[in-house]
Amino acid sequence: MVIDHHQQPEDFAELLFSNTAYCATAEMVFDIICDLGGEDLIDDKMAECLYTGIAADNGFFQFSNTTPNSLRAAAALVEKGAKPEYISEKVNNVFHVNRLRYYGYCLHKKMELSKDRRIAYMFLSKEEIKEYKLNSGDSEGLVNYPFKIEGVVMSCYFSEENEKIKISFRSRGDIDVNEFARKYFEGGGHKNAAGGKSLLGIEETKKKFLKALKSEKLIIER
Repeated sequence: MVIDHHQQPEDFAELLFSNTAYCATAEMVFDIICDLGGEDLIDDKMAECLYTGIAADNGFFQFSNTTPNSLRAAAALVEKGAKPEYISEKVNNVFHVNRLRYYGYCLHKKMELSKDRRIAYMFLSKEEIKEYKLNSGDSEGLVNYPFKIEGVVMSCYFSEENEKIKISFRSRGDIDVNEFARKYFEGGGHKNAAGGKSLLGIEETKKKFLKALKSEKLIIER
């Protein structure tokens, strides 16, 4: 069984539930449970997990994929025992010291902006990442920070991992990073949030990325 809210999911399972209108797969899972008559079986731990999935995928209800249905689902899960303040604190505000220093290093030393200041990007080598002794998932969310700069409409994070470079793309408005990732970096996802990979080295990947931005006319020449 596949339950997925991403665009163009792989069709390999006997049952496929696919709907891009949902902000999160957790929201789909909640609706499926309810449609099957199992809402009464949701305890506080299940509610906590489902609420976390919904909230994390819509930026805690601040992204454009927040819908009336996602808010209704979240409200129902709060009634089941999910604690919004606890979940937000654990997900957004609890960093170990190395993670916080890594974010500072990336934003101060590694973040670059295109000449028109619309595109922000960071390239991190495996040596730099290793120096900060990060845990799995510690870089999650870093790619969103450049949007705090007025005028930035696309943010990209490239991290070297073993023999490949893992890429996170985020965008605002009409910039489709799903198509961008699929076309240039063997990836995909959503219109405004996608991922990809590169088997090239950091410098070659950077050249390919900048060339792709120009090809897609994402950089406005001034």
